[in-house]
Amino acid sequence: SALLSPVSRYAIRGQIPMFSVNSNTPGTGKGLLIDTLSTIVTGRRAPSWAQTNDDAEMEKQLMTIALSGDLLVHIDNVTETLGSGPLHRALTSESVTGRLLGLNEERTVLLDTIFFTSGNNISYRDDMVRRMVPIELDPKIEHPEERNDFKRNPLLPWVAKQRATLLIDAITILLAYMRDGQSSQKLTGLGSFQEWSNLVRSALTWVG
Repeated sequence: SALLSPVSRYAIRGQIPMFSVNSNTPGTGKGLLIDTLSTIVTGRRAPSWAQTNDDAEMEKQLMTIALSGDLLVHIDNVTETLGSGPLHRALTSESVTGRLLGLNEERTVLLDTIFFTSGNNISYRDDMVRRMVPIELDPKIEHPEERNDFKRNPLLPWVAKQRATLLIDAITILLAYMRDGQSSQKLTGLGSFQEWSNLVRSALTWVG
């Protein structure tokens, strides 16, 4: 879901939920997972932002993100309860409104960006829960940063070389579902993210 969402972003009218990568310990590869997804879709690591729960600062960040046009961004190392009014609105609205830095001018800008977050034992404000898809990583060892038995290490250079193949694989799932007529998977509604559910969520259900 976290891969197919940015792949199909411009085929979806409306917003896409945040993907939150959580673990119970450092060193499990949360940032690496997000950078892998970003490398497949965009060819580079995900732009990284620090967490802020200050509404005024978050509004500035959102305006900057919207103006940058980045397909996805990574709010890294979440340590405080995740959620704020501006972020909640951004996840369910198609634009952000705010003042441009250095100018006494207010502007409304389209926001197509998909948000990713990562952290250890993340807690969420109640309003955030329905706006996100949780991804839980459990290494099942005490010191995951010491692992050295990976099949491909380092991973990102390999992903970059295989990017075309991996991207085609992702598109194939979506295309196969669409060619099959996008049959209803009889899923429950998903509030502000219905078009995303009708494509990404339904395609993954359809494919098994």
